[in-house]
Amino acid sequence: MSHNIVVIGPSKVGKTALVASLAHSANVISYAFRDEDVNVRCLPNNNYTRSFFNQSMDIIKYNKITFPGTATIFDYEITLEAPHIEATFVDRIMSLIGIGEPKQCIINFPDAPGGALFPGDNDEYDDAVNNNFRATIVSRLKTTHGLMICLDASYLRPNDKDEYDIKSVALAFTKWLPDVFHEILQEESKTTLNIKRVCFVLTKSDLWAHLNNLGDNAYSSVVNRNAYIHAKDILGAQFFHTIRQYFDEDTEFSFCMSSVFGFHNGRVNNHFLANMDKRIENVEQIDISVNDWKPYNVIEPFIHLLNGDNIDNRIIEKTWHQMGE
Repeated sequence: MSHNIVVIGPSKVGKTALVASLAHSANVISYAFRDEDVNVRCLPNNNYTRSFFNQSMDIIKYNKITFPGTATIFDYEITLEAPHIEATFVDRIMSLIGIGEPKQCIINFPDAPGGALFPGDNDEYDDAVNNNFRATIVSRLKTTHGLMICLDASYLRPNDKDEYDIKSVALAFTKWLPDVFHEILQEESKTTLNIKRVCFVLTKSDLWAHLNNLGDNAYSSVVNRNAYIHAKDILGAQFFHTIRQYFDEDTEFSFCMSSVFGFHNGRVNNHFLANMDKRIENVEQIDISVNDWKPYNVIEPFIHLLNGDNIDNRIIEKTWHQMGE
């Protein structure tokens, strides 16, 4: 089985922005660990992935990452190179003799209109495109080592009277993920998937903080927020108890809060805030440089899926038996 990572999730969850910001995030973390001589790299493996990365830098000029709609499937492929950032002496010895966790993997991100894997949750759904996209996803998941599932953290809005959004996304996850997993198991004549690590990434955590009036203390609120509890509050504990049945009992599960835009002086980064969500109005934007754009938990969950590193203990780890508790 290859050391690959596949990224999936519903439409409008922020998958595209997350993956597009990987190269910049790798540069940020490499600089943060420069004294340890750590070099993390994300290398595009095809032309449209290269263009994808270049386009993401428009975030500084235009305050947001924007990508045109597409009527086809883009299979983005990225090589992630990441040594153990917090390697022990034993880790280094094992690496020298060629055993232990890998230092490199391929990130596969098949993208299509509206995400396409969760049909019915967007107005861009197309039967023909979805069928091709689903076939691509199924093929990737059969052999992948790591699976990243994106979930929009901002769905959790206690002050909202209308809970339609959160019920809708919970239904989509409950319906479509097991359906895809069933198809793989049926085609492979197996009872569990080959996947060894699964990470639920709670995207748009800065938007969650803002919508819940935590903007002035956004960074500390996100850092101290338990991502597993957050995910359960959206999808329900039963979902996680059910989903574990598709994996071996030695599968490692993890959860993390994430923000492509990051934070500025402990607060939500106002340079991007007005473009995060249509509900946000009358926000005074600040000008920043590329050095002020510091994504939060963007590259880290990918590194965790690659080699198990839990940088600064930002990632909540769960065993198979703990899922749904």
